[in-house]
Amino acid sequence: MMDYNLKKLLEQGKYKSAIPVTKADKYIPGKLYWCGYWHQAYKVLESNYRTVQGKLYLQSVTVQWDDGAIGTHCTQLDCKRDYKLEI
Repeated sequence: MMDYNLKKLLEQGKYKSAIPVTKADKYIPGKLYWCGYWHQAYKVLESNYRTVQGKLYLQSVTVQWDDGAIGTHCTQLDCKRDYKLEI
């Protein structure tokens, strides 16, 4: 089920679309995402992955939240509650 705040922002026209992320999706610098945990949007500034035995692992992702705060974390995208946003 889509987050109430995200649904409201879509109705207001702040975002053109919200597409649920999949297990195959990775953070892409410059792209916007919706965090279903914190209930807010963010832009990816940088993402770092490493490959171990042919498998890709997230090392870190630096994001800028809607309020302007910048933070770095290593949490994967959550295909149950995160979205890719288009403006």
